[in-house]
Amino acid sequence: MIEGYILLPQESCNGYYGIDRGLFEPLLIESEFEENIPGKKYTTVSSFFPPGWRKTAYELYEANQILVDDTFGILSDYEIASQIKNLIRPHLGDYEIFFTQITDQANDVGQLETCYGYDFAYPGGDYYSAIRNASQSLQAKYGSQLNEYGLFNDPFLFEKYIREFKKEITSEAESTFWIFRLTKK
Repeated sequence: MIEGYILLPQESCNGYYGIDRGLFEPLLIESEFEENIPGKKYTTVSSFFPPGWRKTAYELYEANQILVDDTFGILSDYEIASQIKNLIRPHLGDYEIFFTQITDQANDVGQLETCYGYDFAYPGGDYYSAIRNASQSLQAKYGSQLNEYGLFNDPFLFEKYIREFKKEITSEAESTFWIFRLTKK
């Protein structure tokens, strides 16, 4: 299990407050790249950007991330997450900090307490959520088990739900999903 902090936009997506809604992380944005400087090494995402808020936020993120895989990292420290939140607010709007536990085993995650709930999503990339992108039949079957944040309260639904999701959404049959336990900080 991996634990750390993430930044998500404050607004929901139609009552869904999971990870599949614009997670802040270092991204390559070609329209904002610094001019190519001969001899400069571009080893991090932040190294592509000129001095400014984005470069500073990305540098903070990269220096304080826990790598989940080659494409995804979460922040190791709440104070760093707060600094990044304050840096990006004037440019990207309000974000909230969430503590998250990420795993592929329901036995690994903690119980609810002050948790928003559990999302079942890709462990990186676009964080495609099997909950947010459920078919109508899955929505009908599991909708009553979603909480007020559009997430499950029970991580033990993971295996059954993902199995059914992959049967109905055949394009996702070979996809990897993990459990994201989201707790607002």
